[in-house]
Amino acid sequence: MAIAIDELHDLIDRTLEPWSFRLETGEDYKTPPLDVRRYHHRAVRISWVPWLGRGRSVVALIRQPPDLKAEPRDHHRLLERVARAVTTRFPPSMGSVVGLVVIVLTAEPIAPDEEDQLKEVRLDLPRSRVVPLGLIRLNLVQEAMATAHRDGPAGLFPEAGALAEAFSRRFGRFLGRLPLE
Repeated sequence: MAIAIDELHDLIDRTLEPWSFRLETGEDYKTPPLDVRRYHHRAVRISWVPWLGRGRSVVALIRQPPDLKAEPRDHHRLLERVARAVTTRFPPSMGSVVGLVVIVLTAEPIAPDEEDQLKEVRLDLPRSRVVPLGLIRLNLVQEAMATAHRDGPAGLFPEAGALAEAFSRRFGRFLGRLPLE
């Protein structure tokens, strides 16, 4: 039986609760297409330098854009789109660096080899203050997931691993772990 979207929201909320994330509604972009269902965000102190020491951790729940497929090149393009949306929604005045976790709701079946495909995704965005730390693909009907994530510096961004672990209890798991570059 498929998981309901309300159950997914509750699972995400409970997982992020220890870090006091705040919830915000999402937005819909027409060109290029991007449907952000909701954002969770929190402030992160990266260092003691007042202006440079502030960061933001953002978890974005999105729907798979219709023009992108489940392949490494398109996953990277998806990360770029979400990074642009996050940069607009959370300007530099809210933090000089953004650690980003993207949860993608997809209707495409999650295949066992998707873990290998996600390992090929470049989790870097040159010339961007957004640092992708995780990409989690969920198919609610199939109750399957595939994920690639990495830890942030000094344990400041544990959300990607916590979400992957929480989802693995509910969804079929295809897990890939990437080193911090």
